[in-house]
Amino acid sequence: MISLYNRAILCLLAVLVGLVLSYNFYIGYQSFTVTPFVLSGDGPDYIQIAACFAKTTRFGHLTTDYLTIIKELNQGVFLLTDHEFSAYHTWRPPIWPLLLALIFGFFKFGLLAAHVIKFLFILIGGFLFFKVLKTLEVSYPLILLGTVLYLIHPALQIYSRTFLSEPLTYFMMTFLLYSIVLYDKRKKIMHLILMGVFSGLLVLTHPYYIFLPPLLIAAQGWWMKVSLKRLVVLVFCFFVVVSPWLYRNYALYDGAGLFLTTSTGAVLAKGWNNEVLSTHNNVDGDLADESLVLSPEDDKVFWSSNELGRSQLYAKRTLEFIWSNQGIIIPIAVKKLKSAFNPLRERSKPGILQSLNELHRIASLVCLLFLLCARNKTIRSLVWALLLATIMITLLMYSGLRFRTGQVPIEILLIIWSLNLGFKKLRPSIQNALSLGQGEKR
Repeated sequence: MISLYNRAILCLLAVLVGLVLSYNFYIGYQSFTVTPFVLSGDGPDYIQIAACFAKTTRFGHLTTDYLTIIKELNQGVFLLTDHEFSAYHTWRPPIWPLLLALIFGFFKFGLLAAHVIKFLFILIGGFLFFKVLKTLEVSYPLILLGTVLYLIHPALQIYSRTFLSEPLTYFMMTFLLYSIVLYDKRKKIMHLILMGVFSGLLVLTHPYYIFLPPLLIAAQGWWMKVSLKRLVVLVFCFFVVVSPWLYRNYALYDGAGLFLTTSTGAVLAKGWNNEVLSTHNNVDGDLADESLVLSPEDDKVFWSSNELGRSQLYAKRTLEFIWSNQGIIIPIAVKKLKSAFNPLRERSKPGILQSLNELHRIASLVCLLFLLCARNKTIRSLVWALLLATIMITLLMYSGLRFRTGQVPIEILLIIWSLNLGFKKLRPSIQNALSLGQGEKR
Protein backbone atom coordinates (compact mmCIF):
# COMPACT_ATOMS: atom_id res chain seq x y z
CA MET A 1 0.00 0.00 0.00
CA ILE A 2 1.34 3.45 -0.96
CA SER A 3 2.01 5.71 2.03
CA LEU A 4 0.53 9.19 2.33
CA TYR A 5 3.99 10.71 1.84
CA ASN A 6 4.57 8.77 -1.39
CA ARG A 7 1.11 9.71 -2.64
CA ALA A 8 1.90 13.37 -2.05
CA ILE A 9 5.19 13.03 -4.00
CA LEU A 10 3.40 11.32 -6.89
CA CYS A 11 0.73 14.02 -6.98
CA LEU A 12 3.35 16.78 -7.01
CA LEU A 13 5.26 15.10 -9.86
CA ALA A 14 2.02 14.61 -11.81
CA VAL A 15 1.13 18.29 -11.35
CA LEU A 16 4.64 19.33 -12.46
CA VAL A 17 4.49 17.20 -15.61
CA GLY A 18 0.95 18.36 -16.33
CA LEU A 19 1.86 22.04 -16.01
CA VAL A 20 4.98 21.74 -18.18
CA LEU A 21 3.22 19.78 -20.92
CA SER A 22 0.18 22.08 -20.84
CA TYR A 23 2.35 25.18 -21.17
CA ASN A 24 4.33 23.61 -23.97
CA PHE A 25 1.13 22.57 -25.74
CA TYR A 26 -0.18 26.15 -25.50
CA ILE A 27 3.04 27.67 -26.87
CA GLY A 28 3.00 25.17 -29.74
CA TYR A 29 -0.67 25.91 -30.47
CA GLN A 30 0.14 29.63 -30.67
CA SER A 31 2.88 28.95 -33.21
CA PHE A 32 0.51 27.65 -35.90
CA THR A 33 -2.69 29.56 -35.09
CA VAL A 34 -1.93 33.03 -33.77
CA THR A 35 1.49 33.58 -35.34
CA PRO A 36 1.87 31.11 -38.25
CA PHE A 37 4.19 33.51 -40.08
CA VAL A 38 6.99 32.70 -37.64
CA LEU A 39 7.06 29.13 -38.94
CA SER A 40 10.06 28.57 -41.15
CA GLY A 41 12.51 25.87 -42.16
CA ASP A 42 11.79 22.15 -41.99
CA GLY A 43 8.44 22.26 -40.13
CA PRO A 44 6.38 23.95 -42.88
CA ASP A 45 7.96 21.66 -45.47
CA TYR A 46 6.72 18.59 -43.58
CA ILE A 47 3.25 20.16 -43.49
CA GLN A 48 3.40 20.88 -47.23
CA ILE A 49 4.42 17.28 -48.08
CA ALA A 50 1.76 15.84 -45.74
CA ALA A 51 -0.91 18.05 -47.29
CA CYS A 52 0.15 16.92 -50.76
CA PHE A 53 -0.08 13.23 -49.81
CA ALA A 54 -3.45 13.73 -48.09
CA LYS A 55 -4.81 15.31 -51.28
CA THR A 56 -3.08 13.35 -54.04
CA THR A 57 -1.54 10.23 -52.38
CA ARG A 58 1.74 11.40 -53.90
CA PHE A 59 4.80 12.25 -51.81
CA GLY A 60 5.66 15.73 -53.03
CA HIS A 61 4.59 19.38 -53.08
CA LEU A 62 1.43 21.20 -54.04
CA THR A 63 1.34 24.44 -56.02
CA THR A 64 -0.26 26.05 -52.93
CA ASP A 65 2.12 27.83 -50.54
CA TYR A 66 2.43 26.50 -47.00
CA LEU A 67 0.86 29.56 -45.33
CA THR A 68 -2.38 28.99 -47.29
CA ILE A 69 -2.31 25.31 -46.35
CA ILE A 70 -1.83 26.17 -42.66
CA LYS A 71 -4.70 28.66 -42.83
CA GLU A 72 -7.03 26.09 -44.42
CA LEU A 73 -6.05 23.40 -41.91
CA ASN A 74 -6.76 25.81 -39.03
CA GLN A 75 -10.14 26.76 -40.52
CA GLY A 76 -11.10 23.13 -41.18
CA VAL A 77 -11.59 23.64 -44.94
CA PHE A 78 -8.43 22.01 -46.32
CA LEU A 79 -10.17 18.81 -47.39
CA LEU A 80 -12.92 20.80 -49.10
CA THR A 81 -10.66 22.91 -51.32
CA ASP A 82 -8.93 21.99 -54.57
CA HIS A 83 -5.14 21.82 -54.85
CA GLU A 84 -2.84 20.92 -57.71
CA PHE A 85 0.16 18.61 -57.51
CA SER A 86 3.46 20.35 -58.27
CA ALA A 87 6.33 17.84 -58.11
CA TYR A 88 7.56 14.69 -56.39
CA HIS A 89 9.82 15.16 -53.41
CA THR A 90 12.46 12.89 -51.88
CA TRP A 91 14.42 15.43 -49.83
CA ARG A 92 12.67 14.50 -46.56
CA PRO A 93 12.34 11.08 -44.88
CA PRO A 94 8.80 9.68 -45.12
CA ILE A 95 7.43 8.64 -41.73
CA TRP A 96 6.57 12.02 -40.18
CA PRO A 97 4.95 13.48 -43.35
CA LEU A 98 2.96 10.27 -43.90
CA LEU A 99 1.71 10.30 -40.31
CA LEU A 100 0.72 13.96 -40.68
CA ALA A 101 -1.05 13.13 -43.96
CA LEU A 102 -3.04 10.40 -42.22
CA ILE A 103 -4.07 12.89 -39.52
CA PHE A 104 -4.97 15.59 -42.08
CA GLY A 105 -7.13 13.07 -43.93
CA PHE A 106 -9.09 11.97 -40.86
CA PHE A 107 -9.52 15.18 -38.88
CA LYS A 108 -11.19 18.43 -39.93
CA PHE A 109 -8.78 20.62 -37.95
CA GLY A 110 -5.64 18.79 -39.02
CA LEU A 111 -2.91 20.82 -37.32
CA LEU A 112 -4.68 20.85 -33.96
CA ALA A 113 -5.24 17.09 -34.18
CA ALA A 114 -1.57 16.54 -35.10
CA HIS A 115 -0.51 18.69 -32.18
CA VAL A 116 -2.67 16.66 -29.77
CA ILE A 117 -1.41 13.34 -31.15
CA LYS A 118 2.18 14.57 -30.89
CA PHE A 119 1.70 15.05 -27.13
CA LEU A 120 -0.04 11.69 -26.83
CA PHE A 121 3.13 10.14 -28.27
CA ILE A 122 5.09 11.88 -25.51
CA LEU A 123 2.82 10.40 -22.82
CA ILE A 124 2.96 6.91 -24.37
CA GLY A 125 6.73 7.24 -24.60
CA GLY A 126 6.83 8.17 -20.91
CA PHE A 127 4.95 4.98 -20.04
CA LEU A 128 7.33 2.88 -22.17
CA PHE A 129 10.34 4.55 -20.55
CA PHE A 130 8.87 3.77 -17.12
CA LYS A 131 8.62 0.11 -18.20
CA VAL A 132 12.23 0.16 -19.41
CA LEU A 133 13.53 1.37 -16.05
CA LYS A 134 11.30 -1.08 -14.17
CA THR A 135 12.51 -3.99 -16.32
CA LEU A 136 16.12 -3.04 -15.56
CA GLU A 137 15.23 -3.16 -11.83
CA VAL A 138 16.19 0.44 -11.13
CA SER A 139 15.17 1.67 -7.67
CA TYR A 140 11.66 3.14 -7.59
CA PRO A 141 12.61 6.77 -6.75
CA LEU A 142 14.99 6.79 -9.74
CA ILE A 143 12.29 5.27 -11.97
CA LEU A 144 10.07 8.23 -11.09
CA LEU A 145 12.92 10.69 -11.60
CA GLY A 146 13.82 9.20 -14.99
CA THR A 147 10.20 9.17 -16.19
CA VAL A 148 9.67 12.80 -15.17
CA LEU A 149 12.93 13.83 -16.87
CA TYR A 150 11.79 12.00 -20.00
CA LEU A 151 8.43 13.79 -20.08
CA ILE A 152 9.65 17.34 -19.41
CA HIS A 153 13.13 17.22 -20.94
CA PRO A 154 14.18 20.69 -22.16
CA ALA A 155 15.17 19.46 -25.65
CA LEU A 156 11.76 17.83 -26.04
CA GLN A 157 10.06 21.04 -24.92
CA ILE A 158 12.02 23.10 -27.45
CA TYR A 159 11.31 20.91 -30.47
CA SER A 160 7.79 19.66 -29.68
CA ARG A 161 6.39 23.18 -30.17
CA THR A 162 6.70 23.05 -33.96
CA PHE A 163 6.15 20.41 -36.64
CA LEU A 164 9.72 19.14 -36.78
CA SER A 165 10.29 15.37 -36.74
CA GLU A 166 12.27 15.40 -33.47
CA PRO A 167 9.34 14.47 -31.13
CA LEU A 168 8.46 11.47 -33.30
CA THR A 169 12.14 10.48 -33.44
CA TYR A 170 12.15 10.71 -29.62
CA PHE A 171 9.22 8.28 -29.51
CA MET A 172 10.70 5.87 -32.07
CA MET A 173 13.96 5.76 -30.11
CA THR A 174 12.00 5.05 -26.92
CA PHE A 175 10.11 2.15 -28.50
CA LEU A 176 13.38 0.77 -29.90
CA LEU A 177 14.95 1.07 -26.44
CA TYR A 178 11.90 -0.66 -24.92
CA SER A 179 12.14 -3.59 -27.35
CA ILE A 180 15.91 -3.99 -26.76
CA VAL A 181 15.60 -4.03 -22.96
CA LEU A 182 12.63 -6.41 -22.97
CA TYR A 183 14.28 -8.79 -25.43
CA ASP A 184 17.53 -8.87 -23.47
CA LYS A 185 15.51 -9.65 -20.34
CA ARG A 186 12.93 -12.14 -21.65
CA LYS A 187 14.37 -13.41 -24.98
CA LYS A 188 10.95 -13.40 -26.68
CA ILE A 189 10.94 -13.36 -30.48
CA MET A 190 8.18 -10.70 -30.54
CA HIS A 191 10.50 -8.19 -28.88
CA LEU A 192 13.19 -9.04 -31.45
CA ILE A 193 10.70 -8.37 -34.26
CA LEU A 194 9.76 -5.05 -32.65
CA MET A 195 13.45 -4.20 -32.47
CA GLY A 196 13.82 -4.70 -36.21
CA VAL A 197 10.60 -2.83 -37.05
CA PHE A 198 11.39 0.21 -34.93
CA SER A 199 15.00 0.27 -36.12
CA GLY A 200 13.61 0.71 -39.63
CA LEU A 201 11.03 3.28 -38.53
CA LEU A 202 13.72 5.25 -36.71
CA VAL A 203 15.89 5.47 -39.83
CA LEU A 204 12.88 6.48 -41.97
CA THR A 205 11.94 9.14 -39.41
CA HIS A 206 15.40 10.69 -39.05
CA PRO A 207 18.27 9.40 -41.26
CA TYR A 208 20.74 11.02 -38.82
CA TYR A 209 20.43 7.72 -36.92
CA ILE A 210 21.23 5.51 -39.91
CA PHE A 211 24.27 3.98 -38.15
CA LEU A 212 22.68 3.37 -34.75
CA PRO A 213 20.38 0.39 -35.58
CA PRO A 214 23.13 -1.61 -37.38
CA LEU A 215 25.47 -1.00 -34.44
CA LEU A 216 22.78 -2.07 -31.97
CA ILE A 217 22.18 -5.21 -34.06
CA ALA A 218 25.93 -5.91 -34.05
CA ALA A 219 25.99 -5.41 -30.27
CA GLN A 220 23.16 -7.91 -29.89
CA GLY A 221 25.25 -10.47 -31.73
CA TRP A 222 28.51 -9.67 -29.95
CA TRP A 223 27.56 -9.05 -26.32
CA MET A 224 24.06 -10.47 -26.00
CA LYS A 225 24.96 -13.69 -27.86
CA VAL A 226 21.87 -13.62 -30.08
CA SER A 227 21.83 -16.63 -32.40
CA LEU A 228 22.49 -16.23 -36.11
CA LYS A 229 18.93 -17.33 -36.93
CA ARG A 230 17.47 -14.59 -34.72
CA LEU A 231 19.86 -11.99 -36.08
CA VAL A 232 18.60 -12.86 -39.57
CA VAL A 233 15.02 -12.32 -38.35
CA LEU A 234 16.06 -8.97 -36.85
CA VAL A 235 17.75 -7.78 -40.06
CA PHE A 236 14.86 -9.07 -42.17
CA CYS A 237 12.31 -7.06 -40.14
CA PHE A 238 14.48 -3.96 -40.53
CA PHE A 239 14.59 -4.30 -44.32
CA VAL A 240 10.87 -5.12 -44.57
CA VAL A 241 10.21 -1.66 -43.13
CA VAL A 242 12.88 0.24 -45.09
CA SER A 243 12.67 -1.50 -48.48
CA PRO A 244 9.31 -0.05 -49.72
CA TRP A 245 10.71 3.48 -49.44
CA LEU A 246 13.97 2.46 -51.11
CA TYR A 247 12.02 0.83 -53.95
CA ARG A 248 9.81 3.92 -54.34
CA ASN A 249 12.90 6.10 -54.78
CA TYR A 250 14.52 3.57 -57.11
CA ALA A 251 11.43 3.47 -59.33
CA LEU A 252 10.84 7.24 -59.20
CA TYR A 253 14.31 7.96 -60.57
CA ASP A 254 14.30 5.16 -63.16
CA GLY A 255 16.65 2.81 -61.34
CA ALA A 256 19.31 5.43 -60.62
CA GLY A 257 20.15 3.80 -57.28
CA LEU A 258 19.01 2.92 -53.78
CA PHE A 259 18.95 5.87 -51.39
CA LEU A 260 16.95 7.18 -48.44
CA THR A 261 16.74 10.86 -49.36
CA THR A 262 18.05 13.26 -51.99
CA SER A 263 19.38 15.51 -49.22
CA THR A 264 22.37 13.20 -48.76
CA GLY A 265 24.64 15.14 -51.12
CA ALA A 266 23.79 18.48 -49.49
CA VAL A 267 24.52 17.28 -45.95
CA LEU A 268 27.82 15.83 -47.12
CA ALA A 269 28.71 19.22 -48.60
CA LYS A 270 27.67 21.02 -45.40
CA GLY A 271 30.06 18.84 -43.42
CA TRP A 272 33.04 19.06 -45.77
CA ASN A 273 33.96 22.47 -47.20
CA ASN A 274 36.55 25.18 -46.59
CA GLU A 275 34.38 27.10 -44.11
CA VAL A 276 33.73 24.27 -41.66
CA LEU A 277 36.84 25.11 -39.64
CA SER A 278 35.73 28.70 -39.12
CA THR A 279 31.93 28.47 -38.96
CA HIS A 280 30.86 25.04 -37.68
CA ASN A 281 29.41 24.85 -34.18
CA ASN A 282 27.15 22.49 -32.26
CA VAL A 283 24.31 25.02 -31.95
CA ASP A 284 23.69 25.72 -35.63
CA GLY A 285 25.01 22.39 -36.90
CA ASP A 286 24.54 22.99 -40.61
CA LEU A 287 25.71 26.62 -40.60
CA ALA A 288 28.10 26.02 -43.50
CA ASP A 289 26.67 26.58 -46.99
CA GLU A 290 26.55 23.41 -49.10
CA SER A 291 27.03 25.43 -52.31
CA LEU A 292 30.62 26.18 -51.25
CA VAL A 293 31.79 22.95 -52.88
CA LEU A 294 30.27 23.96 -56.22
CA SER A 295 32.08 25.98 -58.87
CA PRO A 296 30.53 28.70 -61.08
CA GLU A 297 30.57 26.20 -63.94
CA ASP A 298 28.25 23.92 -61.95
CA ASP A 299 25.48 26.51 -61.83
CA LYS A 300 23.85 25.57 -65.12
CA VAL A 301 24.07 21.83 -64.45
CA PHE A 302 22.69 22.29 -60.94
CA TRP A 303 19.55 24.20 -61.91
CA SER A 304 18.81 21.96 -64.87
CA SER A 305 19.00 18.79 -62.74
CA ASN A 306 16.31 17.09 -60.67
CA GLU A 307 16.63 16.48 -56.90
CA LEU A 308 18.73 13.36 -57.36
CA GLY A 309 20.99 15.00 -59.92
CA ARG A 310 21.69 17.88 -57.55
CA SER A 311 22.40 15.47 -54.70
CA GLN A 312 24.83 13.52 -56.87
CA LEU A 313 26.53 16.76 -57.95
CA TYR A 314 26.98 17.79 -54.30
CA ALA A 315 28.37 14.36 -53.41
CA LYS A 316 30.77 14.38 -56.38
CA ARG A 317 32.12 17.86 -55.61
CA THR A 318 32.42 17.01 -51.89
CA LEU A 319 34.58 13.97 -52.67
CA GLU A 320 36.69 16.13 -54.98
CA PHE A 321 37.08 18.70 -52.17
CA ILE A 322 38.24 15.99 -49.75
CA TRP A 323 40.69 14.57 -52.28
CA SER A 324 42.20 17.93 -53.23
CA ASN A 325 42.36 19.36 -49.67
CA GLN A 326 43.92 16.52 -47.73
CA GLY A 327 45.89 18.93 -45.55
CA ILE A 328 42.75 20.18 -43.78
CA ILE A 329 40.74 16.96 -43.70
CA ILE A 330 42.04 15.84 -40.30
CA PRO A 331 41.57 19.34 -38.76
CA ILE A 332 37.97 19.40 -40.10
CA ALA A 333 37.30 15.91 -38.68
CA VAL A 334 38.74 16.90 -35.29
CA LYS A 335 36.72 20.14 -35.32
CA LYS A 336 33.47 18.28 -35.97
CA LEU A 337 34.16 15.56 -33.39
CA LYS A 338 35.07 18.10 -30.70
CA SER A 339 31.88 19.97 -31.52
CA ALA A 340 29.75 16.80 -31.40
CA PHE A 341 31.00 15.76 -27.95
CA ASN A 342 31.24 19.25 -26.47
CA PRO A 343 28.32 19.48 -24.01
CA LEU A 344 28.61 23.28 -23.84
CA ARG A 345 27.05 25.63 -26.37
CA GLU A 346 29.66 26.82 -28.84
CA ARG A 347 27.55 29.83 -29.71
CA SER A 348 25.39 31.89 -27.40
CA LYS A 349 21.76 30.80 -27.43
CA PRO A 350 19.87 32.28 -24.47
CA GLY A 351 17.00 30.70 -22.59
CA ILE A 352 16.41 28.61 -19.47
CA LEU A 353 15.62 25.53 -21.58
CA GLN A 354 18.95 25.85 -23.39
CA SER A 355 20.77 26.11 -20.05
CA LEU A 356 18.95 23.08 -18.63
CA ASN A 357 19.66 21.14 -21.81
CA GLU A 358 23.34 21.98 -21.38
CA LEU A 359 23.31 20.52 -17.86
CA HIS A 360 21.78 17.35 -19.27
CA ARG A 361 24.50 17.07 -21.93
CA ILE A 362 27.25 17.46 -19.32
CA ALA A 363 25.70 14.72 -17.17
CA SER A 364 25.09 12.40 -20.14
CA LEU A 365 28.69 12.75 -21.40
CA VAL A 366 30.08 11.95 -17.94
CA CYS A 367 27.80 8.91 -17.65
CA LEU A 368 28.62 7.75 -21.19
CA LEU A 369 32.33 7.67 -20.33
CA PHE A 370 31.65 6.13 -16.91
CA LEU A 371 29.65 3.25 -18.43
CA LEU A 372 32.03 2.31 -21.26
CA CYS A 373 32.91 -0.85 -19.34
CA ALA A 374 29.52 -1.38 -17.67
CA ARG A 375 28.89 -4.91 -16.38
CA ASN A 376 25.31 -4.88 -17.61
CA LYS A 377 25.54 -6.01 -21.23
CA THR A 378 22.42 -4.13 -22.35
CA ILE A 379 23.79 -0.85 -21.00
CA ARG A 380 27.24 -1.53 -22.45
CA SER A 381 25.78 -2.26 -25.90
CA LEU A 382 23.77 0.99 -25.81
CA VAL A 383 26.83 3.01 -24.75
CA TRP A 384 29.10 1.71 -27.47
CA ALA A 385 26.45 1.81 -30.20
CA LEU A 386 25.61 5.43 -29.35
CA LEU A 387 29.27 6.45 -29.12
CA LEU A 388 30.28 4.84 -32.42
CA ALA A 389 27.14 6.01 -34.24
CA THR A 390 27.80 9.61 -33.17
CA ILE A 391 31.41 9.41 -34.37
CA MET A 392 30.43 7.88 -37.70
CA ILE A 393 27.61 10.30 -38.55
CA THR A 394 29.73 13.27 -37.45
CA LEU A 395 32.59 12.27 -39.72
CA LEU A 396 30.22 11.57 -42.61
CA MET A 397 28.28 14.85 -42.33
CA TYR A 398 27.95 16.81 -39.07
CA SER A 399 26.22 16.72 -35.70
CA GLY A 400 24.06 19.39 -34.09
CA LEU A 401 22.14 19.72 -30.84
CA ARG A 402 18.75 19.56 -32.57
CA PHE A 403 19.53 16.35 -34.44
CA ARG A 404 20.65 14.69 -31.21
CA THR A 405 17.28 15.22 -29.51
CA GLY A 406 16.22 11.74 -30.63
CA GLN A 407 18.94 10.05 -28.57
CA VAL A 408 17.93 11.78 -25.32
CA PRO A 409 15.94 8.71 -24.04
CA ILE A 410 19.14 6.63 -24.17
CA GLU A 411 21.09 9.44 -22.47
CA ILE A 412 18.51 9.72 -19.66
CA LEU A 413 18.72 5.94 -19.19
CA LEU A 414 22.51 6.16 -18.84
CA ILE A 415 22.20 8.96 -16.26
CA ILE A 416 19.61 7.03 -14.21
CA TRP A 417 21.63 3.81 -14.44
CA SER A 418 24.76 5.60 -13.19
CA LEU A 419 22.82 7.08 -10.26
CA ASN A 420 21.40 3.64 -9.50
CA LEU A 421 24.90 2.14 -9.38
CA GLY A 422 26.02 4.93 -7.06
CA PHE A 423 23.10 4.40 -4.69
CA LYS A 424 23.75 0.65 -4.59
CA LYS A 425 27.35 1.25 -3.53
CA LEU A 426 26.42 3.88 -0.95
CA ARG A 427 23.49 1.96 0.54
CA PRO A 428 25.61 -0.39 2.78
CA SER A 429 27.57 2.58 4.11
CA ILE A 430 24.38 4.49 4.88
CA GLN A 431 22.82 1.46 6.57
CA ASN A 432 25.98 0.90 8.67
CA ALA A 433 26.03 4.56 9.67
CA LEU A 434 22.36 4.40 10.70
CA SER A 435 22.85 1.19 12.69
CA LEU A 436 25.90 2.64 14.49
CA GLY A 437 23.89 5.77 15.33
CA GLN A 438 21.07 3.71 16.77
CA GLY A 439 23.54 1.63 18.80
CA GLU A 440 25.08 4.76 20.37
CA LYS A 441 21.66 6.05 21.38
CA ARG A 442 20.96 2.82 23.25
